[in-house]
Amino acid sequence: MDSKKLKELFQQLTPEEKIAQTIQLNGSLVIENEVMTTGPMQDLGLPPNLKIHEIGSIYNVNDYQKLIQLQRETLAHSRLKIPMLFMSDVIYGFRTIFPIPLAQAGSYDFNLIGQAAEMTAKECYQNGLHVIFSPMLDLVRDPRWGRVMESPGEDVYTAKRFAKSVVTGYQGNLDQGVAENHVAACIKHFAGYGAPEAGREYNTVDMSNQRLFNEYLQPYQAAIEAQALLVMTAFNILNGEPATGSRWLNREILRERFGFDGVLVSDHAAIKELVPHGFVKDEREAAQKGLEAGVDFDMMTSVYATHLPELIKQPELAALLDEAVWRILVLKNQLGLFEEPYRGLKTQQTGEVLSDKAKELAVKLVEKSCVLLKNEDSLPLKKDQTVAVIGPYGESRLTLGFWASVSGKPQDTIPLKTGLLQHFAPENLIFARGYNLFDSYEQFGPLKAGIEQLNGPIEPEDQLLLEAMEAAEAAEVIVLTFGEQFLESGEGASKAHLQLPLKQIRLI
Repeated sequence: MDSKKLKELFQQLTPEEKIAQTIQLNGSLVIENEVMTTGPMQDLGLPPNLKIHEIGSIYNVNDYQKLIQLQRETLAHSRLKIPMLFMSDVIYGFRTIFPIPLAQAGSYDFNLIGQAAEMTAKECYQNGLHVIFSPMLDLVRDPRWGRVMESPGEDVYTAKRFAKSVVTGYQGNLDQGVAENHVAACIKHFAGYGAPEAGREYNTVDMSNQRLFNEYLQPYQAAIEAQALLVMTAFNILNGEPATGSRWLNREILRERFGFDGVLVSDHAAIKELVPHGFVKDEREAAQKGLEAGVDFDMMTSVYATHLPELIKQPELAALLDEAVWRILVLKNQLGLFEEPYRGLKTQQTGEVLSDKAKELAVKLVEKSCVLLKNEDSLPLKKDQTVAVIGPYGESRLTLGFWASVSGKPQDTIPLKTGLLQHFAPENLIFARGYNLFDSYEQFGPLKAGIEQLNGPIEPEDQLLLEAMEAAEAAEVIVLTFGEQFLESGEGASKAHLQLPLKQIRLI
């Protein structure tokens, strides 16, 4: 759509429709039996007059058939037929899972990293997604923080190279908008989120401007120079002010100094959290501060929806809402959604994942990301040796990591046991779990049976330890499969002590 027609569309929007465009909800709130519903919206506190088919975006629906249904209902009920934006947490692969970003950056093969990002974008496109919340470009220098694995690490230069490779891989050449088989990148978390005090999740960040500008802001700026189309705000307080509500950070630095003119998305409920931060007295003021800071999308709260109708009676705030809505419409236009609202959803390749090329690329990047610290004639393993594979990851399929669970499927993984049996005679391999990865599966609720199937039954610890010791005695070579299980890293998984789990230490 040309700019003249887009402006004509924008001018037809009512104030209520403009506010609805700034609302982003999780798909679980609007999908019931694969159709839209308004019931759960009331649980979130959204006003009853908010029309679900007019909201700007849904995130974390990764089933392309459900996305077709969502878009169909949106277009059927939206007065101006404005398509909905579909976004998702895709951090290191959609269905083809690549190494975690920390490992990718360690490969230092930025061309290969870009190819992996391009392949991820292709899978996302073929499954109906428009925007992915990646790459995370928070410099991290405290290993106690749980989200270290999502970051390219602690080095400024490496993070900048990583940022440009991934953003370009996702988005492609933007000369004529976001092309086929590509998606828009939403970099995060602006800014300084990776430097919380003591590595504690969501903790305050306090640093000098010298360090902030010369180090921590550099990767974000590199991504913006690579034309990243979206930015996500950070949960944390930065030097005494919540990042999400900071006009200085989001307007003066991000937009004016860095030249970013794209869409700014709040992190989950970050605008509402301005209240418990003590930055504002109530949610009405939080809505005003968010708008003044230039935050376009209010993710998963009722703050904008409830309070903007009254606030925009002030002309200066009405003008800020117009700016936000215009940026959202421009993004939808860059994605070609007005011409093709079912972008990627009506092709012969729709739903395609895990191509041979994608899997070969993933293997290649794994090989480049691995570091062999020491080898005293142990590797490669000899086929006539008796090898004991000890530890829970010898047979478990739960090896993709925390964020891969959003769109990745553990069922797609090849367990170490399966892979080794392709190269070794069964009589030369001994497998022993050594301990239970989880004490109970009750924590997984309705997913309990599926997790148990993927990981195996829980057995007596003493029996597992004895089996491991017997396997070790019978073998010439021992391969230990240790490390964190998927709930021990990621968001909300900071650690006080950097050590292996006690069960693994006992087994060693």
